[in-house]
This record gives sequence, structure tokens and C-alpha cells, in this order.
Amino acid sequence: MVHSVGGWVSLAALLVIGPRTGRFLPDGVHMKIHGSNLPLSVLGVLLLWIGWFGFNGGSTFAMNDQVAAIITNTFLAGASGTMVTLTIGWIIRKRADAELVIFGSLAGLVAITASAHAVNTVSALVIGGIGGAVMLGVEYLLDYLHIDDAVGAVPVHLGAGVWGTLAVAIFGKEEILHTGLNRGEQLLVQASGIGVCFLWAFGTSYGLFLLINRFFPLRVSLDDEYIGLNVSEHGATTELHDMFSTMNNQARTGDMSLRVPVEPFTEVGQIAERYNWVMDALQKEAAKTESSLREKELLLREIHHRVKNNLQVISSLLSLQSRSSKDKHAIEMAQESQNRIKVMALIHEKLYRSKDFANVDFNDYIKNLVNDLFVSYKVSTSRISLKMDIENISLGIDTAIPTGLIINELVTNCLKYAFRPDKDGEIRISLRLLDNGKKELIVSDNGVGLPDSLDIKKAESLGLRMITNLTERSLHGTVTINRKNGTEFQIIFKEKEYKDRVNARNI
Repeated sequence: MVHSVGGWVSLAALLVIGPRTGRFLPDGVHMKIHGSNLPLSVLGVLLLWIGWFGFNGGSTFAMNDQVAAIITNTFLAGASGTMVTLTIGWIIRKRADAELVIFGSLAGLVAITASAHAVNTVSALVIGGIGGAVMLGVEYLLDYLHIDDAVGAVPVHLGAGVWGTLAVAIFGKEEILHTGLNRGEQLLVQASGIGVCFLWAFGTSYGLFLLINRFFPLRVSLDDEYIGLNVSEHGATTELHDMFSTMNNQARTGDMSLRVPVEPFTEVGQIAERYNWVMDALQKEAAKTESSLREKELLLREIHHRVKNNLQVISSLLSLQSRSSKDKHAIEMAQESQNRIKVMALIHEKLYRSKDFANVDFNDYIKNLVNDLFVSYKVSTSRISLKMDIENISLGIDTAIPTGLIINELVTNCLKYAFRPDKDGEIRISLRLLDNGKKELIVSDNGVGLPDSLDIKKAESLGLRMITNLTERSLHGTVTINRKNGTEFQIIFKEKEYKDRVNARNI
């Protein structure tokens, strides 16, 4: 009955506190959380056996002829509980589980405690064996009900304790019990005692735990549960905990200079020492890689800077050449070529001034490009207004250059042909990211519009042919023209992935 009381109180506590985090997963998987030191646990059980001899044997309060039989029955029941539990576990789990040695032997010892003085050796073997089987059944029942008993208190002390209480009536010798009851009457008394114990021990403790938990939560926080109560409540630590703490900090901060504390005379210390060796080597290689990256960044910056300068030289040469020409058509062609070169030069300028050498901030780029076109064609924004709706989008250089050239051609056409000299107008530019990952570029004006008969794929204009070819071949996109209330070019395209760029260069 003593063990049953402990088992009922344990069950009440488990129902109030709940299972450990990760014990029962949402997908229905039951994760077994093993103890930290199995050999030490087995040693503790062996010490309990010795203590049980004193507990059961000493219950006579005298060194008489009963003591030897009581100790023998205690030993046999514990051994029987172990063997029966291991056998059932082998059949079910297909292995000899060391934990069953612990729980099976304890269940046998608990089961025999009440009747150790009143049964023979054969009965002791049966009581202990059935106690182990009952313990295993209760363990599976708790698992099925998602009740997490970390130390097996309920299966061992409640399950085997209840069975041990009933076993007194079933196997106890009537001449030793001296109750004056037959086995049936004695069994009813034992069962009544179990019921009273349940009502008192479980009912009282469950209500008390609920009351305490309402004002002082019995369950610790998730953080404390994760690091362990020996650390969170007592400030205790271990080499393994120190090593994991350092590794967690390193993973969180990325600080490769952190090192694990080393105790050279333990296995964990030797692991920590070799981990530090690995980190030393990684830090040296990381320093080399960082130095190499800085050199490459400087090289890329210089390349973009020189490409931009060379493009500006070409633009200047075209400007000088156009000044010596009197042919208006040649001058116009030179000016358009200069603007196209400026499109590419501006991208390289953005790249070498940026920390990111692979992508161009297109919001800022479009604004600079369009403003340069207004200045180049001497168009006042008071006559032709400009409205832009550009999302914060960055494009790689292989996408940015054709996109910039397309915008240059579209805005140039607007400035040159869309508006009558005596009329005001408006140019609208938008660039946004679509839900499917593609980009949408729209350039529109409210000018005179394009002729309905014009097919831009067959147009003689170099600018219109460039728009079509760049969209379809370089950007793998589509061009749609809306001729209502002026002209609107809608271009849907996707940015080139790295593999696309490599394959395109290998063709």
C-alpha cells in the first residue's frame, strides 16, 4: 500500500504537469527520452536490492527465523520480475532492453513487499513475475494515453503495488495472515483498500497540485527544460554542457574565435580539444578566403571603373565626330549611339560605386538614366512631365544592360516623336515584381500614338527592332503594345539565373 500511495501521487502530478517537450510529437510519433547514465542507474537499482532486504527483513522488528525466508522471497521476486520482463520485452521489442532490468526488478520487489512474510518461494517467483508483466502493461498504457512518466514511478510503484496488494489475498498463507477471512473475503478487503487509497491519495494530491499550479506553476519554462534544471535552478554545469553552449553561441553569432573549454583528462575534454583544432584551421582558411575576396572585390571594382571610363571615351569620340559633321541624320545617329553607350556606362558606374558588384539598384538607375535623356534632348519637365513608380528591385548585370537599353529606346522615342511642339505631355514609367517572380516594365505616354498598321517586329527603325530583339532574345520576355490614349509598351521578363547566363555564354 505504501508503494501504491506513491504511485497515485505520481500519477496526479504527471497529469497536472504534462509530458516533456518532444516526448509525444504532433504526427503521432512517440519519442523515447533515455536517461543520461544507464550504468549508474543499474548500480542504483542493485543498491536498492540491498536496501530492500533490510526493509522487508527488518519489518519483523526482530532477528527471528522469518527473516531468512523474507529475504529469500524478496530476492526471488526481484529476479523473477527481471526475467519475465526481459522475456516479454524480447518478444515485443526484439532485443534485451537494459531499462527492463531496472524496472522489472523493481516491480518484482514492489510486488512482494506486502506478502514477503506470508508466501512460499514458488509463490514469490509467481508474484514477482506477474509484477513485472503488470509493470510493462501499465507502461504501455501510459504511453498510449500520452502520460509521460520519466522514471517509471507509476508502472513500478502503482501497477506492481496494486498487484502486490491483491497478491496477499491470493497467495498469502491464512495461518500467517491471522485475519480470520477466507481468500475471497480477503481479496475483497484488499480491493477495498486499493479503492480507498485511490480516493484519498490520488483525489487529495490531484486537487492540491491543481491549486498550487494555479498560483505557482509546477512546470518549468521551455528554456529551463531545454538546458536542464541542474543548470537553470542550481547553476550546475558539465563539460558537455559547456561545450554545447560554446558551439550554440558560435552557431548563433558566427564568431569563429570562440573556443570550447578543455579538460584534457576526460573524453569530452579530448573531443573539445580536437574541435578547437578544427576551428583554428577553419579560422585560418577563412582569413585566407576573406583576404582573397577583398582582392577580388578591388579587382572587380577596378574592372567596372575602367569599362565605364572606356565607354565614356567612346561616347566622347562620337561627340567630337558629330561636331565636325553637318549631316543632321549622322548627328542624330551619333547622339543615339552616345545615349546607348551611356546606358551601359551608367550600369558599370553603379556597380563599381556599390558594395554589390553583381546587382544594380534599378530604382536609382532608372531615375538617373531618364534624367540624362531629358537633358540630352533638352526637354523641360515643365512641358513633358515624368511620373515613375519603381519598386525596389535589383537586377544582375546581364539583365540590367538589356533592360536599360530598352528603357533608353522607349523614352527616347517618347521625347522625340510622341508630342507635338506646342503640346504638353506626360511620360509614365513603372517597374514591379509580379507574383510569378517575373518583372513587368511599362513605359507609356499620352502623345500622338503609334500608327495601327505599324508592326514593331518588321519596323525599319533600329530602336524598335532593338526593343523586340532585346526583350525576346536577351530577356526571354514578351512585348505588348496598347495604342489607346497614346502608346503603352508592356514588357514582361524574368531575370537570368546563373545557369542561364553560363549556358548563353557557352553557345
